[in-house]
Amino acid sequence: MQTCYKGKLIVKPTRAKLIRDTEIFGKMDPYVKLQLGNQNFRTKTHTDAGKTPSWFDVFEFVRTNEEVLNLHVYDEDTIKDDLVGSAVLELKDICIPGKDLYSDSITLTHKNKKAGELYLEINFYADQIYSQPISEFNKVQNAVETEVAQEKKEAEATSDPKVETKDPEETKAKTEPEPEVKAEPSNVVQEVKQEEKKEEKKEEKREEKPEVKKVKPKPQTQSSNDKPRPRLGPPFYGA
Repeated sequence: MQTCYKGKLIVKPTRAKLIRDTEIFGKMDPYVKLQLGNQNFRTKTHTDAGKTPSWFDVFEFVRTNEEVLNLHVYDEDTIKDDLVGSAVLELKDICIPGKDLYSDSITLTHKNKKAGELYLEINFYADQIYSQPISEFNKVQNAVETEVAQEKKEAEATSDPKVETKDPEETKAKTEPEPEVKAEPSNVVQEVKQEEKKEEKKEEKREEKPEVKKVKPKPQTQSSNDKPRPRLGPPFYGA
């Protein structure tokens, strides 16, 4: 069973050497039509190129399971374009992963007669494989990528001779997050400080205030001098 590869098909028609000429007077204005499945492209017209046209267009097709690429060379006219020649290019030997650039010519025919040669350049870039899980090309490619990655790691390891070995306990201590300390709201802290200051002031006042002893008043005693004196009346004179 023929393996069918899916991918991008890059096609560039470069030039042509034509035998058949559709013009009686003047020179042909050739262009190329390309068809892959339901994908269609065409080059720009090379005006007055005659039998030796050239093009610089590049086309990108998406290939799934198409087996052939259809090519047609036309002579552009005012009323109707004339077909110069056609060709069918088989893709089984071109659409292979890792295949080199295809650069070759294909014969154009018209009514079973040779009409000229069309020169092409084709590149194919595979995406995946349908009929096989993995191809030999992919195996080799994976092995090469693995080897290159291993060599890169070894080169990085040997390029820096000063490689410090870190203590696992130190690394663990650095990686462990420190416990979070929740800060009290500023207003609460201020209130607590104010209360503490008040208490300190009270203590200071208590220390400074001397003790006052209460003295009981003595009972008052009447002295002899304090006795009431008799009231003296007017002098009495006798008869």
